[in-house]
Amino acid sequence: MTWYMPTLTVALAACIVIASSQSIQGADECTSAGGYTLCQNLAEDSGSGFVGEGQGIQMSTHFRSTPSSVEWGTDYEWKVEDFTTVKSFANVESNDAAGLRLDNLPTIAATWNWNYSSRAENMKSAVLFDIWLGHTPERNNGSSHEVQIWLSFTGGAKPIGERNATIYDLAEHDWELWRGTNGTTEVIIFSNPEGEDLSTFNEDMGSFFEYLVDKADIPKASCIQSIQAGTMVFGGRGTFHTSLYTLWIEYPDFEPAFPV
Repeated sequence: MTWYMPTLTVALAACIVIASSQSIQGADECTSAGGYTLCQNLAEDSGSGFVGEGQGIQMSTHFRSTPSSVEWGTDYEWKVEDFTTVKSFANVESNDAAGLRLDNLPTIAATWNWNYSSRAENMKSAVLFDIWLGHTPERNNGSSHEVQIWLSFTGGAKPIGERNATIYDLAEHDWELWRGTNGTTEVIIFSNPEGEDLSTFNEDMGSFFEYLVDKADIPKASCIQSIQAGTMVFGGRGTFHTSLYTLWIEYPDFEPAFPV
């Protein structure tokens, strides 16, 4: 079901705009972005944004935000021979999602409008949601599952693990379901099977969580630890821009199991 945020709420939120842009370059550097946190998440750093002794450079920018939405982007060039490992995952993370339990979720709806203003022929990357689940709200206590929703992939990027099933008409799209592991964490990935850019995504995320509980054997008592949205880069050069991202969480007579 396509989701539209209440007009009144959007109008009120638009009255509070953080318009001054801020850029970050450090490997682990983050910056506040309204109701979100923008982070670089580079593989390693040798200073001044140059990674792997000059093999790569990346800069992420928060352009503007409101309490409910954010505009951001990242510009990178990775001159590497190894295109098999992830070099970065620049992303925005919701400040309000941690602590929600799957057995008593509020409405969670996402709007994400994005594009590549430039991309080199050798660019290998994916655009995705990255959702962490666990037995407790804090990721530092360990995560039981990592759930990704791939809206785009290019340059031969593919999900970890093996293809497990094809899912039809989930959040108005078809998906390939992949399952694998990352250390002790189980990874479940919904991948866009057509390979097209789902560059305008406006959906209720609840259908994914329902599938995870009903069909993927995720425990109902699992907590959402983090919901991130960004671009995973394996190599090459690109300029990625999100003109609008909103993760809307609505609490109709709802109290989270843990403090948010």
